Amino acid sequence: MAVFPRVVFFFAVVFHFSEAQNDFAKLPEAYKKGVTLAETQVNSHNGVQNHFLFFKSLEQSSIEAGFNVNYFYHHFHLKATKCNRGTENADSKKCAFRNDRPLIDCAMCYKTHDGEIQMDPKPYIHCIHKSMLTKRVSIELVCKMATLFLVVVLFGCVWSAAGQSELMKLADGYKAGAVLAVEQINTHPGVQQHFLFFRSLKKSEVDVGFGAKYLSHHFYLKATRCAKGTAAADSSKCAFRNDRPVIDCMTCYKTHNDVIQENPKPYIHCIHKPALTKDMIKARTDYCEKMSYSAGSATLLGVRRNN
Repeated sequence: MAVFPRVVFFFAVVFHFSEAQNDFAKLPEAYKKGVTLAETQVNSHNGVQNHFLFFKSLEQSSIEAGFNVNYFYHHFHLKATKCNRGTENADSKKCAFRNDRPLIDCAMCYKTHDGEIQMDPKPYIHCIHKSMLTKRVSIELVCKMATLFLVVVLFGCVWSAAGQSELMKLADGYKAGAVLAVEQINTHPGVQQHFLFFRSLKKSEVDVGFGAKYLSHHFYLKATRCAKGTAAADSSKCAFRNDRPVIDCMTCYKTHNDVIQENPKPYIHCIHKPALTKDMIKARTDYCEKMSYSAGSATLLGVRRNN
């Protein structure tokens, strides 16, 4: 009968070793790196006497933000071993878990890029003896709200990139007009944020021959988180912000080989969308239609004369 407790103890130790090893091995690499970071922090603490190792994963979540960027939340337990703090190359085979010490409860959240933990923003690691833990929910909320905020900001950047992608899809003649409107808005004294092209609503053109065209374009500009005056080269880094109204623009002008001509003078009307009235819409539509109609009529008469 004296042998029985030893057999039970041996079985329990082997079970804990193998179970912890298997659980750690099953973790995706990004979670393993987070656990390793937490282990390093705990095992470098002056108040710790024994070496701690990963024991059990309790909760995992992640958000894929695109461009190989991910945000992770992980709640897990570390457990004391019979090895002294600072043991090199410690693992659960070399260092047996001990059951006379409380578990350490850890929650952490962090950003990775291409699978590597990033230092900006600084990873959040909260580890404490389980018996002393209070208000775990609040810790989870800190992690998840911080992650949500970062992802919102990041998706603002992605959305900004999408707006510039739409600009790049425009034909050169329309693109030139949109760029001209952006420049005019971003030099206005009343504008505080840097505005970028956001969305094309309607386009029309009259081809008058010999490389000349009259173009009309209705589109939106949107405020970004960058300050007015941001260099064009850096504007791709400017995330759109959703707490400002879009600017509604209507432009019409003549181009020759996709280059905007000074005569007639290009017409650019941009105003915050909530301030746009029906009278304004009618006035700018009439102006642009008159410009293109006059051009089209002259061309038709010319063609008829040639015929």
